[in-house]
Amino acid sequence: MFNLIGIGERSGSGLPKIFQAWKSEGWPEPTFTETFSPDRVTLSLLVTSHFDTHTSENLSENLSENLSENLSEKEIEVLNLLLANPDITTSNIAHVLGKNRSAISERIRGMKKKGILKRIGPDKGGHWEIVKRK
Repeated sequence: MFNLIGIGERSGSGLPKIFQAWKSEGWPEPTFTETFSPDRVTLSLLVTSHFDTHTSENLSENLSENLSENLSEKEIEVLNLLLANPDITTSNIAHVLGKNRSAISERIRGMKKKGILKRIGPDKGGHWEIVKRK
């Protein structure tokens, strides 16, 4: 609209470049969230580490060896993502793993209960810490 009256610059014209860059890096596709009151559109850009299968298996073995509880494959998937990016949100974990957000929250809640995982700081701006016990 502002462009039509001569006071704006092709707002939003960079979105195809963003999508292209994310795709070329192999990162999850950006998502849009629309909220009302106040009206807002949020673009979520998730950046994940590039894990190869060998690295992921090594992490899984190290986690299993360093923690006294036996971990399920599902828990190890979540912990691998948390190791790669301690600032990641449960929504982003769900997106990367292709799972439901409530299922991820339940896994995290279980690991927190076992003393494997703890949250440092608030939901926004905090990070995850894996507690290594023997």
